[in-house]
Amino acid sequence: MVIPPARRVGAGEKSIAGQAGKSQQINASGKGMNSVAKIMARMKANPAGVRFSELKKVCEYYFGRPRQSASSHCLFKTPWHGDPRVNIQNHQGKAKPYQVKQVLLAIEKIEVGT
Repeated sequence: MVIPPARRVGAGEKSIAGQAGKSQQINASGKGMNSVAKIMARMKANPAGVRFSELKKVCEYYFGRPRQSASSHCLFKTPWHGDPRVNIQNHQGKAKPYQVKQVLLAIEKIEVGT
């Protein structure tokens, strides 16, 4: 299928047909703000029920690629001094609840700008 130049999708993105025939653009990695917002709402409601892959997606959205991800841990750098990292751990496909809460606090700190 050839996409007309006016509707061409940028590098790293793909087009998904939405309802009523409209086209939506999202990142190829699925990191659209809409999906991140939905995951964050679930994180706030139930920190114990968050999958590791969902927490990692949120962390990558806010903190960028992990500095370390060779083992069951992923280490993300944060933009402030002091303890400038967020550590998340995969435990049987789930994120640890205390780490979910730490990520939420770090995101809140970023959004407030302190």
